[in-house]
Amino acid sequence: MPTPPNLKELTAKWYAKLAKKGFKDQEDEFGRLHHYSSDVYKRDLTIEVEAKTHYYSELAYQVAHHTFENKRDKKIMEMAAEGHLSTEIQEAVGVSHVKVRYTIRNFEQLWGLKKWKPEQIYRGLAKKKRRKCGK
Repeated sequence: MPTPPNLKELTAKWYAKLAKKGFKDQEDEFGRLHHYSSDVYKRDLTIEVEAKTHYYSELAYQVAHHTFENKRDKKIMEMAAEGHLSTEIQEAVGVSHVKVRYTIRNFEQLWGLKKWKPEQIYRGLAKKKRRKCGK
């Protein structure tokens, strides 16, 4: 059903008034967001947001107070503590996604942030080694 002309005029006037006051609508005329974000907190429940906030602040604390053996691991963990996606870390550091996952899980386990089974930490590394050996 098409929108009546008088409703379109009224809507246009309303948005003009709002625009003068500095209002920016986050949705288009169909209800879709204008701006998309990788912000993981948008749709999470409050308790999940609090848990994630606690995790990332604890991760940042550990990164700041840990003596890393190499710059690569430090960079991976700094980016993880800032909330970067694994793919972003992978591209910035120049390592595989398996190495990023291994490094993050290894330090989460070391610092007591998460518990991983050994096969979860090392998953993917054994396959990679087998390929290099020609098996």
